[in-house]
Amino acid sequence: INIKYDVLRILASLYYDLAKPLIKEILVNFDHILYSDAIYIIKYSIEKHHKEDWVSLILMRLKQSIDIDLFKDINYILMDTNYDYTDDILPFCNSKDKEIRRFSFYSLGEIKNKNAQLIKIIKQALETETDDIIDIIHAVDEMNSLDLIPQYLKALQNNRKNRHLLANVSRLLDD
Repeated sequence: INIKYDVLRILASLYYDLAKPLIKEILVNFDHILYSDAIYIIKYSIEKHHKEDWVSLILMRLKQSIDIDLFKDINYILMDTNYDYTDDILPFCNSKDKEIRRFSFYSLGEIKNKNAQLIKIIKQALETETDDIIDIIHAVDEMNSLDLIPQYLKALQNNRKNRHLLANVSRLLDD
């Protein structure tokens, strides 16, 4: 049992202003285990409207070597903010780690206003990344861009039974 972690988690949920400098110190000093604990506390114990306070500190360490669980937790925190993290997550779409690559597409799919750069990356991914098709489809789920039809058709050739892909193509054609 990690008593320090438990105390900090409780402090963060009840007395945010007291916990904030302690969590900040952990994030700045970057001890991987403590960092993971701090991210977990931010994800689960801090109210949504305070998560914006942590974006810059979280992004400061994002490009360092992290595992998939930490990457997911960081992305879930970013998803709870109004911050447009497209530019911060796009490089991970080319990660050698398949899970990080897939979760990057999932995370980008959660961005409310998808910009032209994101659409371009998704089009390229649809043309080349058949292993990640479900995650890429999620990223474009709400997009009604007719520009994507050639990529969808190409993806359909390799994934004819994929319900998500079929639903997106059908929705695009109906619009």
